[in-house]
Amino acid sequence: MSDKFERILTAFHEAGHLVIGNMYGESEYAEILDDKNNCGQTKYKHNLEDIEKEACVLILLAGPLSELKYREKTEKNISIKDTGSNDIYRAKQVLGWNHFIESDEEYIKQLEPYKNRAESIVSGSWEIIKTVAGQLIKKNRVNSTELDNMI
Repeated sequence: MSDKFERILTAFHEAGHLVIGNMYGESEYAEILDDKNNCGQTKYKHNLEDIEKEACVLILLAGPLSELKYREKTEKNISIKDTGSNDIYRAKQVLGWNHFIESDEEYIKQLEPYKNRAESIVSGSWEIIKTVAGQLIKKNRVNSTELDNMI
């Protein structure tokens, strides 16, 4: 993938976290880091582990699901595990699922109710997620005040 495409994917991923986190009053900012990997991060007001569990899991899944929604326009046979394995692992920790699960597919199956809820929220917020992603691509960082002004 090109650097430009990776940057776009990162922008959609972080925009998903920022927008859904903002719904729960937890977002501070999202940014694309100035590195060769186009990595991004979203900063929250509290440690994720201190946020109510369901809200935390939805915020974590919103990033990979936003990236997935964007990627589905051009890629076939892509799934959430291709867009955010770190976020999925963190969701597992937040839910206290430290027991052995035989496969990623089995774990994702158990996450299905949370995934369905997060997909619904991402779909309902898609226009603002696209707007935030565009701003992240342009200027690398969007904070919660800027987001509130976009809504």
